[in-house]
Amino acid sequence: MKIQSRVGLLRVLAVLAGLLVVLSSCGQARQKSYVIGVVNPNKGSVEMTRGFIEGLAEYGYKEGQNTTYILHENSFEIEEAVNNMVARDVDMIFSVTTPATK
Repeated sequence: MKIQSRVGLLRVLAVLAGLLVVLSSCGQARQKSYVIGVVNPNKGSVEMTRGFIEGLAEYGYKEGQNTTYILHENSFEIEEAVNNMVARDVDMIFSVTTPATK
């Protein structure tokens, strides 16, 4: 009888250990990855785009780790580029210059 109770106790402990593993992994949510569109048709303000990306990196939004940038850096087809970003369901669009913002 003692052997059966020990086997039963070991089974209960094994189930509890399994539950602990499952429950501990539930609290570790997968880190969100962000997609950010950047529209900068002005070649003279490239530093603004670079500063934006570097500034976000300081807050933990690191390109290639948890952030992807879609860049459009020419003055042609701005509306098409923005529509493409919207269709791809980007999380944010950063626009430089008034024409890009409109």
